[in-house]
Amino acid sequence: QQRAAGGVLPAGGQFAYQMHYTPFGKEVVSAEQIGLYFYKDGEKPDLIMRENALVDQFITIPPNDGAHKEIAYFQFPKDAILHTAVVHAHYRGTYSKLEVIDPARKREPILNVPFYDFNWQRMYEFDKPIPIKAGSKVVATYIYDNSKRNPANPNPNEQVVWGDQSFEEMFYTSLRYRWVDETVAKQTNYDQLLLQTRLMGMMDDNLDDKLQKAELRGQFAQLAAGPGAFELADANKDGGIDQPELEKVLAMMQQRRRNQRPAPAAAATPANKP
Repeated sequence: QQRAAGGVLPAGGQFAYQMHYTPFGKEVVSAEQIGLYFYKDGEKPDLIMRENALVDQFITIPPNDGAHKEIAYFQFPKDAILHTAVVHAHYRGTYSKLEVIDPARKREPILNVPFYDFNWQRMYEFDKPIPIKAGSKVVATYIYDNSKRNPANPNPNEQVVWGDQSFEEMFYTSLRYRWVDETVAKQTNYDQLLLQTRLMGMMDDNLDDKLQKAELRGQFAQLAAGPGAFELADANKDGGIDQPELEKVLAMMQQRRRNQRPAPAAAATPANKP
C-alpha cells in the first residue's frame, strides 16, 4: 500500500520562493501563482519528504576553457530513498550527471543530462525511487563551456565564479528524498547530520573523505597558506584534513569572528542634577 509523503511546515513556520528575472526590453507583469492544498484530518501524510541542494559555491571557471569540470557530493549519514533531482547551472553549463557511490565504493550513475540548456529547467523524477545506503555519497559532476564555441557564453575571456546573476555561474542540484526510518510521529535530526558534511563535499575533489592542501578553496586556502597552518589543522598528520578536523577549524574561525566584533557601546551614565 502506497503511503503519502509531504514536507513539514510547523505551526508558525514560514516558506518563501525565489524568482529569477532577466530584462528583455519591455515591461511585463509577473504572473506566478502558488497553490495550497489542505489535507483533511484522516488524510494527512505520515511520511516526510525532505529537500536539500547539493551545491559548490567555490566553482572557478578559467577563461576560454571549453570543458571545465567541477564536482561535489552529499554523504548520507542514514538510509534514505531518493525521489527527484533538479539540475541547475547558467549559460556556460553544458553537461551534468549524478552518481551514487556506496560504502563498498561501487559507483552507479543515476542521472545524465548530456545537453544541458539554461532555457529548460526540469525536475527529474526517478521511475523507481533509488535507495541510498547509509555512508553513500551522491556525487554531482558539472561541465562548463567558457569558450567562444559556446554561442550562449556572455564573455569567454572572463574567469567565472559562483553568483546569482546569469552571467555568473552555479553548481546546484536540488534533491528530494526521505529518510527510511523517519515518520511524522518520529522525526529525526538526519538533515543536520547530512549538512554537516556539505563543506567537505564541495572541496573533496578526489572523494577520499579528507582535504589535501591543493583542494582547499576560498578563505580555507588563504588560511592554509600561512606558515604551519595546514599542518596544525591536520592533527593526525595523515596529509589531509578529515571531517572532525574540519569542524575544529570551523569552530576556530567562528570564535575568531566573534572576538573581532566591536564591543557594544557602554550606556551613558546620566549626569547628577544639581
